[in-house]
Amino acid sequence: ESKNVYKIIKKQWKTTTFEQWKNYPEMRSLVRKIENDIKNYYSLFENFNNPKAVQKIAFNVFLTLSFYNWDGALYSNGMVKFLI
Repeated sequence: ESKNVYKIIKKQWKTTTFEQWKNYPEMRSLVRKIENDIKNYYSLFENFNNPKAVQKIAFNVFLTLSFYNWDGALYSNGMVKFLI
């Protein structure tokens, strides 16, 4: 069941329009924070066969988690260490 919840929430943010992104600075800030952290911790991804693919999965997981609990569990710097 949790897999279905993940897919539903991921679909929500993947289908946002340009206008929604433009008018929602908190979401843009969250995305920047996650992207920067993934970039800053690149060394954690280097041992995978396809580091870029794993980085994309990490981004999807963290953005989906943040949408799932927007009012209490937004991404915090350094969380990427715990995913790996």
